[in-house]
Amino acid sequence: MISLLIRLVTLVLTVAIIALVGVFGYGWYVGGQALDRGQAAGWLTPAPEEAPLSVFETTVAKGIFGATWDETGFPCRTAARFTLHQLGQTDRRGPSISQVMARDMASKDGATRSLNSQVEQLSLACLLESRHSDADLLRLWMRKANFGGVTGPTDASQVLFSKPPAELNAAESAKLAALLSWPNSRGDAGEWDARAKRMADAAAAN
Repeated sequence: MISLLIRLVTLVLTVAIIALVGVFGYGWYVGGQALDRGQAAGWLTPAPEEAPLSVFETTVAKGIFGATWDETGFPCRTAARFTLHQLGQTDRRGPSISQVMARDMASKDGATRSLNSQVEQLSLACLLESRHSDADLLRLWMRKANFGGVTGPTDASQVLFSKPPAELNAAESAKLAALLSWPNSRGDAGEWDARAKRMADAAAAN
């Protein structure tokens, strides 16, 4: 009787391990495919310049991703968020840069809200985290980001302030960063100023 029970427990554990390995293997497979498509679409090339974050980049990092910036997790920080989401709970820290970039890369690729698509985005986010720093991901993501009708921080900064983003002061940085979260605010000066203040306050809080 005891030997039979041991065999049953061993069988259950073996099946569970095989299933777990299968799930992770599938996740990494679809994530790898999404990463390959992202590379082909130019999301990850050319590699961003290795340099300290500018005032503008720091404002975005702390204002939008402050609570998760340079955060770590096992097997990746996005996995914990995915689990919370499936359990119907909210992670009030907000999204990480890897999570947002994976979402945007997938949306450009025609992703849906299906469970399979969510698994793909989770795996893609984990792969991005394992290969790139948050600073690199921020710079790569902003290249294709919408700044109130202008794509990328370089062009947006030139259009709005007639200088590159690296030369923006704190107030200008907050205004440009605000467009990442509220691109339509550019059409209303009062709202844009209010959004910029919220961005600056969020950056200061982190």
